[in-house]
Amino acid sequence: MPYGAPFAAFAVFTLVTPGHGFVPWIYSLKTLVVGGVILLCARDFPPLQPRSTGLEVAAGLVVFVLWVLLEGSHPTLGTPRSVDPFARLSGATVWVWIAFRLLGTTVVVAVMEEIFWRGFLLRWIVHLDFRRVAIGTFTWPSFLATSALFAAEHDRWLVGMMASVA
Repeated sequence: MPYGAPFAAFAVFTLVTPGHGFVPWIYSLKTLVVGGVILLCARDFPPLQPRSTGLEVAAGLVVFVLWVLLEGSHPTLGTPRSVDPFARLSGATVWVWIAFRLLGTTVVVAVMEEIFWRGFLLRWIVHLDFRRVAIGTFTWPSFLATSALFAAEHDRWLVGMMASVA
């Protein structure tokens, strides 16, 4: 339950956003609620063992280039919507929304996805009692399945798959 609860909260908020459009208060609330669910469930996650090799940093930079800098040049599922908060909001509200968007996309979503995809699903595919599977365990079936599913959940499916592989 702790591994799926943040993902489920995120999915519910995404589904209730009208047409998956721009509703600033819903995105801000989604960021706060999903972040709160992560914090409430944190005691159930294995302890983090931070390590940083050049490989992780390089993978992050490659994903940044693929996802952000090459925006608009990769295939999509459906029609992604772009958001221009300056066209819809004014004054300080714009900057508050941008702050929530940055916090949501760079911290909350990243942590939520790691918890669900790598912390739970990748290991669950290896063994139903996924807690018996060490974090970082590699098998081809779990790698291929989670990469395909991660790609399918993103409208930018190709770059989503590349990010998952990285």
